[in-house]
Amino acid sequence: MRYRPLLTLSRRNLLSLTGTTLLLGLTRSGQANEKTATPLAEVDVAVIGAGLSGLVAARALMAAGHSVVVLEARRRVGGRTLNQSAYGGWPVDGGAQWVGGSQTAVMGLAEELGIALIAQEYDGEMAALIGGERYTFATDTAPGAATLALQRELERLAQDVPLDAPWNASEAKTLDAMSVQDWLARQTTDAEALEAVASTLASTLSARPEEVSLLWFLFYLHSAGGFVALDSEAQQYRLEGGAQSLSQGLAKQLGARVLLGLPVERISGIDSPQVRLHTEAGVIRARRTILAMMPADAARIRFSPALPQARRTLQKGWGASSGMKVHVVYRQPFWREQGLSGLGLIDSGLVQFTFDSTPPDQSSGILLAFVDPRLARTSATRRRARVLDELARLFGEQARQPLAYVEQDWSRDSWTAGCVSPQPPGLLSRYGHSLREPVGRLHWAGSETSDIWCGYLEGAVRAGLRAAQEVASTLT
Repeated sequence: MRYRPLLTLSRRNLLSLTGTTLLLGLTRSGQANEKTATPLAEVDVAVIGAGLSGLVAARALMAAGHSVVVLEARRRVGGRTLNQSAYGGWPVDGGAQWVGGSQTAVMGLAEELGIALIAQEYDGEMAALIGGERYTFATDTAPGAATLALQRELERLAQDVPLDAPWNASEAKTLDAMSVQDWLARQTTDAEALEAVASTLASTLSARPEEVSLLWFLFYLHSAGGFVALDSEAQQYRLEGGAQSLSQGLAKQLGARVLLGLPVERISGIDSPQVRLHTEAGVIRARRTILAMMPADAARIRFSPALPQARRTLQKGWGASSGMKVHVVYRQPFWREQGLSGLGLIDSGLVQFTFDSTPPDQSSGILLAFVDPRLARTSATRRRARVLDELARLFGEQARQPLAYVEQDWSRDSWTAGCVSPQPPGLLSRYGHSLREPVGRLHWAGSETSDIWCGYLEGAVRAGLRAAQEVASTLT
């Protein structure tokens, strides 16, 4: 998908940018001559990316009295959150959706914005297809002794990985040279315990154990607070109106400071008093700039002078998994009549996991299916047929007759390298130090830069606040 350039901006929008200087020198082509034209805007801080992290940063800086503009390539806010219309007007989450447990920053933001929390449905049994056989079991079944022992050992190792600088762990290079699979292969345990760790990786990082650095996984585990936090507490609540409503609420407060459909193509003067952001509508100048995005997405932008080699290598090598979600809508949550929770697991299917995403008033029944993107590269018709077949095997024949079927494939998003960030062995210990380290007048936000709940909505909020504080300390 290619977004049409935004060659004109309304006078009202530009006038509302406190402290800006209006563009007077656009050429007929809509391009500004950098040497002679007055900039499109001059602000204290330019934020690139109108996802949750960027908008949180912008609002904090605005509240501190600084002039701010937010530039977003898409024609919407929200980044990797996306409200999709299902059946009967109830929105479903095409991207990130859950909060809970120790995620106090994002839940506090939801409360401030008047967004209610909806308890995730877990009542009833879980259905599973394992080795082609169907099983059901209680959702509160405790892990076996071998599983708990393996998880506790990983949590013990994770405690020795510094949250603010995992690359400084005492055995960082050794841990980073290994994949999670390499480590698991050395353990004396049972298949159930190994599968439990693999399941956590699949559900949180959309990756297999052999694809993920042990150092990164230990950091990720420490960042969240352990296996219970990752596997249960992080999925405690949904957000009424969808998770994108967080960004929509923030954007409303920022008003015309948020400019949509305006990709930044190049950033120059990163060591000069004013950073210059080049867009097809003109040049914006800022005393400081925050890039609020996954490191892999920052690689789309050209920098002059070039970024340090370590930062460029980090961006180029950054692991990103393309997530795919499917919401299937029915007249009612029929699985509840069978004593099922809507939770499902398939060990070798196109569908990996399922959850109950039914509206609180039960005006319809909605099943959410996480689909393995590696098996999804087929026609939409065949993919739909296979998803419904697998749901029918989990929950019964009624699953074959939906009222609506809604997909979101993040690999098809032009502005997102991926949905989650599994890091390969060898990257973090060598180049991780450049993840949050400012470069000249450039600063970094985005959930992946958070040391707490990295990769989650909570991490996005915390990273935005951290970047805003970092920048504000320089604007004195």
